Amino acid sequence: MKPVDSFFSGLRGAFHPDDDAGVVLLVLLAAALVGVLIWFVRRRRRQATAAVEEWRRFVAQHHLTINDVEVLEALAAVAGQSPLAIGSRLEAFEKATAAALQNQAPTLLVRENDFFTRLRNLRHALGFANLPDHFPLLTTRELLPGTTVELRGAPASIIEVTEAYWSINSPTDLPVGAGAVVEGAVIRAHDARYVLTCRLLAAKPFDHGRVLVLSHDEAPARAQLREFVRVDAQGTVRFRPVPLPGTPPPAKGAAADSIGSLVDVSLGGMALHVASVWPEGTPVVVAFEFGGEAFQGIGAVVLDCRVVAPSEPGAAGEQLLRLTFRLFSAGDEQRLAAAITAHTARPVMAES
Repeated sequence: MKPVDSFFSGLRGAFHPDDDAGVVLLVLLAAALVGVLIWFVRRRRRQATAAVEEWRRFVAQHHLTINDVEVLEALAAVAGQSPLAIGSRLEAFEKATAAALQNQAPTLLVRENDFFTRLRNLRHALGFANLPDHFPLLTTRELLPGTTVELRGAPASIIEVTEAYWSINSPTDLPVGAGAVVEGAVIRAHDARYVLTCRLLAAKPFDHGRVLVLSHDEAPARAQLREFVRVDAQGTVRFRPVPLPGTPPPAKGAAADSIGSLVDVSLGGMALHVASVWPEGTPVVVAFEFGGEAFQGIGAVVLDCRVVAPSEPGAAGEQLLRLTFRLFSAGDEQRLAAAITAHTARPVMAES
């Protein structure tokens, strides 16, 4: 063999793949894949174990019964989520219950161990009942007995709330035929005003009005309370509570007007200092003067009542009462709007 042939033969051998090296590389690659697979399986097992432990702690923390767990698992199946996700998030719980209740036949009779009762028990166990009023209202199933709602401008009091229906003590001039659409509103003092649309399931006479049994509204329409500009104001406000339907009217001459000192006013409501505490949701009739205009018989509802803070103007021990207007005629609203406009324009006019 010529020297040049020997050189090229050695060069080809140097670049020819080694069969043994290829086998070693494949073995190393397979070992790495097995290691990754083992790590992944162990990780999934740890996650599953942690999820089981978290679920057990959740059940124990909320003292859930077997019935509660069964209902929660049924809701999770409907929603396509885990029971823990449904039980720990209010919005997920309400969406799941609304979907599950679509398959339940309407009823006016709630039995001891039916789905409606079991669902109500679960709501209480999870802490989704008696919610603070700064929580958004997701469904009328979250309302509480004793809450004041407005129907066609008239106050009504909630008597009962179940997962199947809710009932109110209403005026007599509302539709009484089953299936009629009833529109109303409820005010959450620290949140917003909600417009409700429900169907009438049943009605029966009750003292000075009727008890209306209504279907639930799963999507109340939310309207912000702070949609009007408030302006500082002074003056005397006279107001008195409005008896709810089904309650006896006050004795003649027994109920005198209460008096407060005006703090601010807007097209949406007013704030005033008063001497006594007024429960949230109380309907009242208001009379006051502002901007040279007198307003009489204005319907309003108590939004909030709290002790005047030391840093706020007002006598020690007084209450700051906030009202939202409910029954405001177009004429009165226009007069108040004009008075507010004139009031806010005064500083600008004085500077010019």
